[in-house]
Amino acid sequence: MEEVKENVVEPKYILHDPKSPDIFIMLSILKSIGINKFASCLKNEGVQSLVKDITKKKKVNSEDIATIAGVGVLTEVVQVILEGLPLCEDKVYKLLSNTSNLTIEEIKELDAVTFLEMVVEFFTTKTDFIKAAWKLFDKGN
Repeated sequence: MEEVKENVVEPKYILHDPKSPDIFIMLSILKSIGINKFASCLKNEGVQSLVKDITKKKKVNSEDIATIAGVGVLTEVVQVILEGLPLCEDKVYKLLSNTSNLTIEEIKELDAVTFLEMVVEFFTTKTDFIKAAWKLFDKGN
């Protein structure tokens, strides 16, 4: 008797947690795009107002924002990343390669939709990594 094989679709990529060397790539990406653009995401008036209403604090730091208004902030951060991709293309390929099962060449060969999904997934699922980077923006404020 012949065994029937199911049509199993293998994922095009698998993301794993960033490692310490990825911090340097991430910071380089943030610098290329412009730290002020990211800081404005964290200091968005609507987000600040929401957090202040919830916490009744006089000043809200980026960790509070990331915790309470995470999805809204992440959406803005992803938009900034997508707009800034041309400024740091090679760094993004390197970061995604380091944090996935794909080589840089394989990532470059992805169809556009899958590539954008991968970028968005990275920045919306690796929230601990993103929060750690956001803490750098809050220093000195």
